Amino acid sequence: MPRKSASNIVSLAATAPRPVLTPIGPPLSKDEKLYFDFVVRTNNHLRVCDTPMVMLFAVTMARAMQARREGCETYEKEVRAALAIARSLRLTVQAAQEPKTVGRKREAPLPSFYELMGAQDDRS
Repeated sequence: MPRKSASNIVSLAATAPRPVLTPIGPPLSKDEKLYFDFVVRTNNHLRVCDTPMVMLFAVTMARAMQARREGCETYEKEVRAALAIARSLRLTVQAAQEPKTVGRKREAPLPSFYELMGAQDDRS
């Protein structure tokens, strides 16, 4: 049997489980911890080095929601800060979609009037 090429062997680093992200520094409040855990659980692309930014996002979101409950004027500023951090962490919907796919969806022709009417007749 011929010897296997090194390019056909999967490295152990590729099969290793994702490291657990845990907050560092001062402990987060209950609300901040909820945001932190949700973001980490739902975004598999985050790495250990993203932990400080995820913490900032969690703190900012908690502050924004607190300002919203209290009707403070700082709500809009907190939301803008949270959105800026979310974009840098690629947490937004735009970051999750492939740009080519989004463009192709826009280029798809809309159904004609007759196709829409036929679809309505089928439902009747």
